[in-house]
Amino acid sequence: MTKRLVTWSVLAYLHGHRLVSGLPEMRYRDVLQARNKFVENDLVHRYYDTTNTYSDVQELYMTQPLDHFDATNEATYQQRYFVSYRHDQSSSLPILNLLCVGGEGPGFDKSVLVDSVHCTGDMLEVAKRIASHDRYNVHLYALEHRYYGKSYPTFEDGSSPLTTANLKYHSSLQALEDLAHFVRKINQETNSADATWITFGGSYPGMMALYARYKYPHLIFAAVSSSAPIQAQVDFAGYKARQGWDLAYQKVGGSCECHRIVTVGHEQAVALLMQTNSTDGALELATKFNLCDPSTVLTKRRNQEMFLGDGMINIPAQNNDPSCTRDELCNIEGLCDYMIHQLKMISAPITIIQHDDDAPNYPELEVLAKVSRKQQQFAARRRHHQQHDDNLWENCLSVDFDAMLKEVTNTVVDDFGWRPWLYQTCSEFGFYQTCGDDCPFASHFHKIDMDLEICEKAFNITNVYDNVQATLDRYGGRDIVCTDASRILSINGNVDPWSVLSLSDKDETKYSLPIKGVEGASHHFWTHPVKDTDAPEVAQAREYIYSVVMNWIGMEPDAEISLQQAAFKTSATS
Repeated sequence: MTKRLVTWSVLAYLHGHRLVSGLPEMRYRDVLQARNKFVENDLVHRYYDTTNTYSDVQELYMTQPLDHFDATNEATYQQRYFVSYRHDQSSSLPILNLLCVGGEGPGFDKSVLVDSVHCTGDMLEVAKRIASHDRYNVHLYALEHRYYGKSYPTFEDGSSPLTTANLKYHSSLQALEDLAHFVRKINQETNSADATWITFGGSYPGMMALYARYKYPHLIFAAVSSSAPIQAQVDFAGYKARQGWDLAYQKVGGSCECHRIVTVGHEQAVALLMQTNSTDGALELATKFNLCDPSTVLTKRRNQEMFLGDGMINIPAQNNDPSCTRDELCNIEGLCDYMIHQLKMISAPITIIQHDDDAPNYPELEVLAKVSRKQQQFAARRRHHQQHDDNLWENCLSVDFDAMLKEVTNTVVDDFGWRPWLYQTCSEFGFYQTCGDDCPFASHFHKIDMDLEICEKAFNITNVYDNVQATLDRYGGRDIVCTDASRILSINGNVDPWSVLSLSDKDETKYSLPIKGVEGASHHFWTHPVKDTDAPEVAQAREYIYSVVMNWIGMEPDAEISLQQAAFKTSATS
């Protein structure tokens, strides 16, 4: 029996070296594998790191109100958090609490306060620097977001927390109130009302870290917000446009030829699909890319939109790691080099194979088909834990809009958290990655009507535009720079497609809200564990974070940090 293989870029925390370290790249066809995908994020790190017991990290729970805004509702739920006192030094020192804020996707585990993608390169590293000066007892916390991981409420009638009725308690507003209650409760339990709290987070947690400081300045002293797309938007065509820009960005191995191959290949796919005998064209295209049910899959319009509008291949932009060696396509440079080489091979006259004398020659399309099949093979091997099994080639790629709709309406709780995040996009943020004029895929094949249909069918939500506008009115979007907010550091990588909705250097209006861009960096790459192979810009970004945080708490940064900060400022403005 042919097995169905679904490439998983959806949490593109899902991507590259780590498929789930941030907001999802929302390719709906990827949802079908959500419940059994061997994702490549910090879960991979957990899977292989069997020697680390994380003995100094405690896993605990705190009782939280289910509804912070209804005093008559006495229901509660248990919110998971993690704490480490490894930097506790003397009872006479003041307490500095560093909080890694949780968000969407797989839940935390103890590695979050040791070596995960979430807050390691920024929060945990600056904690070491601060503790070495013997000025503070530095306490480390990580708070899981409600409705993710193991922080789900239970209901007296036994219904799933993921029913549409029960998801009404799932929002950023409720989660921020959870955070505030958590801070107050920890201060009370540790008898440290004067403790200093700094929040850290990347992606949606970066938004939450920022919002926490903005909304509760009396509780949160400062925030470090990484790769936070605070300008919520329904029709987010800029995501795929930035993916296209990345394909041509020489700093990460892209080129104009690489971009051309992808765009022309998708144009050729559309031409093949729309040829006179469209059924034959659809069958040929589906067969080239190893799609399941090839005789019918691309005869359905929504399936065409998912396949062509979201990209026939995976572009590792959001999680691009220039040092990745996992496989030859795991970063932009490797992908581009492979495509350019394959095009030269295919374009050689001896290698051109035509079905008949009148058949069109689509060399760029053939290259994309080779890439897709290779990516399918790599993904299958990762799911089978690196086994080189020839039978993996029997798998096919599932592109099925109806099956995807059935999956996102499934109310069974799993660790990944796809349905609760989809709910937040419909009820608060949008972020739908449509394919517009500058899209490197099949332009206008993924339009916003598909996303709005999903919101309606999955949650009966029909006012998405109103919901997103309410979010902008509530939090301010980029206009936060015009408020009295202070001590919020925003930092973003220019390769990251989410940076399109984030604050940039040009938004900086005052010293108390520093904003820095990191050239060549992907989605909050600097929060990952420090590696010798990290680009200089990433290392400099970390040093800048350490400098800003240490200055905020009244400590002079180390001489090395000051030099790195100066270098980072120079590179960021040159």
